Amino acid sequence: MASVVKRILLALAALALVLWLMPSPDAVAPLREDRLVLGTLVTLKLYGDEERMRPLLAEAYAEFDRVDSLMSPYRQDSELALLPRRSAAEAVEVSPEVLAVLERSLHWARVSRGAFDPTVGALTQLWNFPDARSVPDSAAIDSALVLVDYAALSLEAGFVRLHREGLQLDLGAAAKGYAVDRAVVLLRGLGVAAGLIEA
Repeated sequence: MASVVKRILLALAALALVLWLMPSPDAVAPLREDRLVLGTLVTLKLYGDEERMRPLLAEAYAEFDRVDSLMSPYRQDSELALLPRRSAAEAVEVSPEVLAVLERSLHWARVSRGAFDPTVGALTQLWNFPDARSVPDSAAIDSALVLVDYAALSLEAGFVRLHREGLQLDLGAAAKGYAVDRAVVLLRGLGVAAGLIEA
């Protein structure tokens, strides 16, 4: 009998906890906006007065666009996209932000033994992300794989060098993570107390 009472009391306590954690019916919905940036859908949700939050959404997306202009493999004019054309012949100086994300990416490439590789650009271009419609044939994949080798990327004193012709960079998750971090710092600095960024 005592174990049945304990179970009932535990069930009631669990139910009370669930009810307490549920949002109130009058909870304010977030101000939400979705945009395609860095080759992915970015969703920003800010909680608070809509009139105050709307311009802050624009400022956060401006920060995403700024990072996109530096690190997007999908923009021909981004600093990252220009590197293969310039650094095959000589080392090229890059911005501190691009250098920092490349350093972090190379660190994780070494730690993961290439499972995360910032030189995967030849493969992502082959798939035509973010507009992929079909899987490339195996011969094309094999040809692109030859051009994936983080050991052929070197960084030194603010300069980048690609040691293999045809090597393409794609910072993928590292660039997206950096953009999210920058947007969070910006929004906190502007006094945003609650929000969510999905990238």
